[in-house]
Amino acid sequence: MLKINLDLLKYEDVYKLDILAKSGYTCSATNFARILGAKVSPNKTREGEFLEGTYLEHDPWDEYYETEWETKSSVVDKRGIKPYLIRIISPAYDENSKYFFERINLRPVVAYSDIADQVRNEKINVLGINEVEFGEYPQRGTSNLGEMMLTRELNAGNLVSSGKTYTVDETYGKAYNISVTEKKLNEYYYNGERYVRYVVEDPRNSADAFYKLKKGSIHFFKVMPIKWLVDKEKNIAIAKNVFFCGCKFAPYKMNYHDMLSYPNECGGYQRYYDGDFDKSVINQFMNEHIANDIIVSDSQVRKSLDVSADFIDLCQKAFVLPEDVLSGNSAKYEQIDIPGIQSAIAKQLAAVDDEYFDVTKKFVTGFGEKLKCPFDFMVKEERIRRKSKQF
Repeated sequence: MLKINLDLLKYEDVYKLDILAKSGYTCSATNFARILGAKVSPNKTREGEFLEGTYLEHDPWDEYYETEWETKSSVVDKRGIKPYLIRIISPAYDENSKYFFERINLRPVVAYSDIADQVRNEKINVLGINEVEFGEYPQRGTSNLGEMMLTRELNAGNLVSSGKTYTVDETYGKAYNISVTEKKLNEYYYNGERYVRYVVEDPRNSADAFYKLKKGSIHFFKVMPIKWLVDKEKNIAIAKNVFFCGCKFAPYKMNYHDMLSYPNECGGYQRYYDGDFDKSVINQFMNEHIANDIIVSDSQVRKSLDVSADFIDLCQKAFVLPEDVLSGNSAKYEQIDIPGIQSAIAKQLAAVDDEYFDVTKKFVTGFGEKLKCPFDFMVKEERIRRKSKQF
């Protein structure tokens, strides 16, 4: 599996990147990040302003509104004591710092050379910036009706686990002395898409009006490709949006004088933040969990569905089909290898055990709907073949 190292920008480096000067220094937050605690402002991002007047002006998912994000730079006060603030990039331009023991909005960077061979759908976006897709993570929420439907399907046993999990931090935002409270979220397949189910443990973590949360409420989020803004000359890719919220730079030591005066380690983590990012809670969490969670593993798909290599390839094609294909653009549609896909489906339907047949059928049916090329007849033919073998 590909191994990458995620990092955060230094405050001073933010203003040296042309891609951020073009895109605007603030960014938006995914729905998943918002339910974890990221709050957006009423102000639109530069891309949101550019798209104003289009069908995206009334964006039902609020994906074009600004949020703050953290750098890894610390603040030293006038007395030169150990810092307790970190630099942030904020829509409120009179605010450029926050306490190190607060939950943070994650907008990581990665060396572009480390992911160049794995990126997909490279394009120049509406702001003239090189944009790519790399890795996947829960992002877009579902409607209330969608949540009801997915909950019903899960209870009926119709959602199949992919075997993959995502780790989030459930620490209450004001539990300043706690490092991390890890929680695993399972990934499920449904109709050719993947979702995670999130049960709210502490509604206080999300003050965002987009989600009116209650303890125990259930929400589903679609797993989607992560978009990155790329500067190839400087060998850097930065996440287009905040896609995770949680953790902190370091837990808060209750003895305030000791926190400022002594380098005190506890559980491997700093009890203050002195700018040494390598020792921070968020750096360890980001590279132990998130850097691995965003990578797509073929073996995880194969383990959960017991499918052939051809069908693995088919699944990957389904998840990365361009939007213009999904919307029926005939020019792009003609480029899809329909006979090859039909061959892969036929092999899989013939090879899969009876206990997995219904699961495979659901995937094939949903995939056919996405391609606007139903494959139901292949399912029916395979059912007839199986029944004939019983006599």
